[in-house]
Amino acid sequence: PDSLKLGGVFYEANPESVSIPQIEVYNYYKDNLKNYYRENAVNFEYIFVSDIHSAQKALDQLNSGTDFESVKYCFNEKPNLFKSGFSDISSLPHNISNALNRTAENSISQPVAFNNGYLLLKKIRKISSANLSFEEVKAEILSKLRKDVAMKNAQLKAKAFFDSSSYFSHCYTFADSSEVFKTSYFPADAEFEKIGKITKQKKAILRLWRNEKFSSILRTDQGYAVIFMLKKNASRKMTFEEAVPVIQKNINEKTKTDNATAFFNNIRNKISQGANPDSLL
Repeated sequence: PDSLKLGGVFYEANPESVSIPQIEVYNYYKDNLKNYYRENAVNFEYIFVSDIHSAQKALDQLNSGTDFESVKYCFNEKPNLFKSGFSDISSLPHNISNALNRTAENSISQPVAFNNGYLLLKKIRKISSANLSFEEVKAEILSKLRKDVAMKNAQLKAKAFFDSSSYFSHCYTFADSSEVFKTSYFPADAEFEKIGKITKQKKAILRLWRNEKFSSILRTDQGYAVIFMLKKNASRKMTFEEAVPVIQKNINEKTKTDNATAFFNNIRNKISQGANPDSLL
């Protein structure tokens, strides 16, 4: 792939340096109270299996004292059916919300029919609907406001430099040396030091001449950057001789992965058939 070496200035947002008066934090809370209303919510985990026989076997393991995570590892057929953390009870399917309402905290439900299979639900905690108090959300709001101000400060600095510069050499004239950066060579689709991925800007950046400035300020998760093209290498196909060791390495790594997967699947199947987990290790 095409590889690039970029440089420029990076203004990092520094929320820790920003002070926000508590009254401003409180006013933000009052003005955005609707964002801090919590519906009836429940935190739960689940095990999904495709047939009632497997559901009963998993339930038997749980009732015999095997910890939930071990049984989940052995039986669960569908990860990521539900988001982690608290879920609004009213947003869950009716039979699932009913089962959770009937189940005590830190207990396991009976099998619940769902999505052409069955769920075992572990209810962790339920909380009632209410407005979150200011104390509950104060730290979250303060963090947001400090980040917003810090990002705005970084943007203003980047804009001032952008307006006064044309070439990379200007970095050492109009910016502090601690803010100047140069990346290593990276493929254009890779994640660059300081600035992360440039996927959206890739085509435009590849058209830059050496030492030329990109046409706009780049926002990142941590701040703002003004970037310049330092060097680029056009992509080319590998020769057969170059490709052989790469192919061999990929084959060896795949073989190791396949062997490890087969080993763990064998243990998982034995546990699901009733074997004692400790005897297999």
